[in-house]
Amino acid sequence: MLPFQERKKVRRILYSKTMILVLLVVAILVARGTWQVYTKASIARAKSDESAQKLKEIQERNSTLEASLAHLKSNNGLEDEVRQKFNVARPDEEVVMVIDENSKKSENGANVSEETFWQKILSFFKL
Repeated sequence: MLPFQERKKVRRILYSKTMILVLLVVAILVARGTWQVYTKASIARAKSDESAQKLKEIQERNSTLEASLAHLKSNNGLEDEVRQKFNVARPDEEVVMVIDENSKKSENGANVSEETFWQKILSFFKL
C-alpha cells in the first residue's frame, strides 16, 4: 500500500487539468475513429446488398439462358428458331402470309393514301 503522501501525489496528477485535457483528446480521437469505421461498414454493407442483388439477377439470367440453350439443342427448338427468324418452311409445307387489306402500306411502312395531292387540295377548298 502506498503511503498517504504518494497517493495524494498520484491523485493530483490524474485529476489535473492537463490530464483531463489529454484524456478528452484521446476520447475524441477514439470517437472519430469509431465513426469512420461505422461509415465504412455501412458503405460495405450497402455494396454487399447491391452485389447480392446483381448476383441474383445474373443467376436468373443464367438459368433462362441455359433453358433457352437446352431448347435450341433439340431439333424442335432449332426448327422453331429458324422458322421464326427466317420465315421458311419444309419442302412439303407452304408459307402463308396474311395481309390486312384495310391497312395498305408502302415499302417504308407508312400508310398509303388513295387520294392524290391535287385531290386533297381540291377537297380542302370545296368544304
